[in-house]
Amino acid sequence: MDWGFSEDFEMDSVRVTRGDFAKADSLSDFDLVFIDPDGIDRLWTAHLRPQSDGKFRTNPKEDGGLANGLRNLMRARREELINLLERAGGAIFCKLRKPGRELTVLTKDEEKEFNRYTWLPETERELFRGGRAIETRKGKRLSPREISSPVVKFINDFRESISYESVLKNQSLTEVQRSEVFASTPIGDVVSFGFVRGEGSLVFLPAGMELKSSGEQELVKAAEKVVRGGGYYSPSWLDNYCLPSEKDIRNELKELDREISRLKKQREEKTEDLRDIDDLKGLLTSRTNHELKSSLSRALEVAGFDVEEDSSGIDLMISDTGEVNLAITVGVNPEAPVDLDPYHRLVQGINELKIFENKDPQGVVVVNGFGTKDPADRESQAEEELLEGCGLYGFTVLTAEEIFERIKEIKKGKVGSREGLIELFQNG
Repeated sequence: MDWGFSEDFEMDSVRVTRGDFAKADSLSDFDLVFIDPDGIDRLWTAHLRPQSDGKFRTNPKEDGGLANGLRNLMRARREELINLLERAGGAIFCKLRKPGRELTVLTKDEEKEFNRYTWLPETERELFRGGRAIETRKGKRLSPREISSPVVKFINDFRESISYESVLKNQSLTEVQRSEVFASTPIGDVVSFGFVRGEGSLVFLPAGMELKSSGEQELVKAAEKVVRGGGYYSPSWLDNYCLPSEKDIRNELKELDREISRLKKQREEKTEDLRDIDDLKGLLTSRTNHELKSSLSRALEVAGFDVEEDSSGIDLMISDTGEVNLAITVGVNPEAPVDLDPYHRLVQGINELKIFENKDPQGVVVVNGFGTKDPADRESQAEEELLEGCGLYGFTVLTAEEIFERIKEIKKGKVGSREGLIELFQNG
């Protein structure tokens, strides 16, 4: 929930669901949950103003249901967490941040406080109440524990990309049963720790993580190992006790990881090739000037041209010293032939280039008329006035279909890539 994973993050071994703290599905619907509590206090700071002392307070009788809604939300998330950990054996990974801006709810009989961690069970929540055990302290130097743990291994492997903004006083954990420290600062303040609840685990990691996609995947892999319970609290001496098949299995897993990496790279390359093909086919289906311009630009870039956008009425410029100098405008009409608009913009743009930059490029108009029809069924795609005007100025008029067919010839090896397109743009 709001952890900050990159938008394109995905893993074949897991199904990723994104959501925010207030609106996401029940925590107990998942095996593994990542929570960044940073935005939780906005549930009240976005609706209330701080009082003169800077603190947030509210009264359930006057806040339109805000306090009652928060109470119900925190209670529900707490019950879901306990079910996930104690009954389902899942895991929750949470970023360690300061308690944030607290809210005091005033009633006739008591005062109740809400902070970023009110959703935790009572024992763990006590650490964050009123900042009793959590202190604001920033830094990057981490000292991972010398224990065999996927959490410690992850911190060790990515310590250069991890920073902390809050620490936990070490002695506070002595009050919490079944807890474990994973990493500390050089002076002993705790920056990563975890609790065991039933068959599940609640893990806190430093808040600052500048991870690339591979690092994010390693984090999830470490968390999956925690869910499976393998080596979560294993002492370092356990590595000395190996089963006969263990080494072979580990070597096989390394080979599989390498093969997965190779296949993933191959998949990315094929996906990029398919994206180029989709962009090329977009020439035929373009229903707006922007769509045709984007598809044409991409097709020309794939063919090896340096394509520039111009600030005048010209859509695209191609300038290769001594070989080609083209100014291109595009025109689209989904239901009829293209009118004079791309011609007027091209005339204006070339005149400005002559006056201000001493350039005189070859003019090209690319049209996609009757764009909703199958190209085989289209009538003349340019109005007669457009063809006549371009003829007077020596501009080339091309249809998107003609460019598509020329690129098909290029891909079949019938003509050279650059030469085939240059000839088409210059001579039609």
